[in-house]
Amino acid sequence: MPWSHEGGVVVGACSELTQFPEFRVCLLARDRAPRRPRRASVQLTQTAAVATAEPHRVGARRDMDRRALVERANVIVTHVDPRAALTVGNGQTAFTADVTGLQTLNSTYISPPLQMQTHADFGWHTTPPPTGVNPLRFKETAVVARNHSALYPVTQTGQAAEWAWLRANPHRLSLLRLFLRRSSGVPIAAADVQSIRQTLHLWNGTP
Repeated sequence: MPWSHEGGVVVGACSELTQFPEFRVCLLARDRAPRRPRRASVQLTQTAAVATAEPHRVGARRDMDRRALVERANVIVTHVDPRAALTVGNGQTAFTADVTGLQTLNSTYISPPLQMQTHADFGWHTTPPPTGVNPLRFKETAVVARNHSALYPVTQTGQAAEWAWLRANPHRLSLLRLFLRRSSGVPIAAADVQSIRQTLHLWNGTP
């Protein structure tokens, strides 16, 4: 697109955004003399004198539907994946949910770290060191950078047991597990759940 003048603003090349084709980003330069732009900058805005977030042509203005923009990226689950689970939280608590909306299919997940858990900032746990393991004996390594020396735990040579304990402690403690179960007491299996469609709405943070 050639340079043009719109209301005292020199409008340069515009290009479409791959993920949002109805918007474009343009190179702008405010100009006192039409032939000599003084300062150029790349902007993406709705309120500039010349709208740079525009549908298909310079000068057009349109309100952005922010909710629709966010909801394009909603997470949608349509099947049970033993390697992945959906977790929701508020920065202080976290709840991992399967396709039942609770933590019913715990045994379906193939790796213990992916099992259904509920965490909170206050929920921490420390296991006692095994016999013969003394974390206080762990030796850190001096690392020098820019004439400054500091100790860091960078090697487990000769102290693998202490390294393993320190790496695992303290750790988050799963506080509870909420799940569905038949009145007969028989657990619900992944094969029992049909017509799966679970959506995490990013606009309001609810499943």
